[in-house]
Amino acid sequence: MRRPTLFIACLTIGVGCKTDYNIKTYLEDEPPLALDVTSPEYGVFLGDEAAVVEGVVAPNNAVLEVEGERVYPNADGSFRVEVPVDYAYRNLDVKASLRSQELAWRTPVFRGEDPSLTWPGGISLRLLPQGMERMGTFVGQIIDDTGWSTQLAALLPAFESDIVQVRPIGIFHEPTSVILYPMDDVIGAGVTLSNIKLEYEVAVDWLGLSTELSA
Repeated sequence: MRRPTLFIACLTIGVGCKTDYNIKTYLEDEPPLALDVTSPEYGVFLGDEAAVVEGVVAPNNAVLEVEGERVYPNADGSFRVEVPVDYAYRNLDVKASLRSQELAWRTPVFRGEDPSLTWPGGISLRLLPQGMERMGTFVGQIIDDTGWSTQLAALLPAFESDIVQVRPIGIFHEPTSVILYPMDDVIGAGVTLSNIKLEYEVAVDWLGLSTELSA
């Protein structure tokens, strides 16, 4: 005898949802970048103290660097950094950037006392990097004008025999380079002599054949 079979049909109804997203991005207008460095003064003498770099940058989320080091300004954009002056002078650089905008500020400061105060009525001289570079070029010319290469060439040995004669012609070189740089209480100097060449003339007389060479 067959048992009745009960079929239960399950109907699954799927409900699909479709959502369209329309995302729009709004970029705020780029605020103008401003940098105002109030300290130190241009060319100030600091004695043995460090240079205090103070100022205000706006907006305060701008990237600020003092002497290549990142500095984070206060909420009002103000900043204060002490920078040591280890040599006779130092050029202080402050840079601010915001997206496509960049601003830069530079001033030299000096170590020691102002000569005009310690020597009333005297003349003070400030030697900046550009001046030291020009002075180095001038010193190099003075060295070359002494004729040192000609004097050394006169001391070069010669060699003569029945077959070979070797005679010095001269010493040739590029202009002497002198680099001046500040040190404690003095000015250092580096002298570079480039591409020095010794030129000789060689004469060969062998079996009645004469040949002259220079090298």
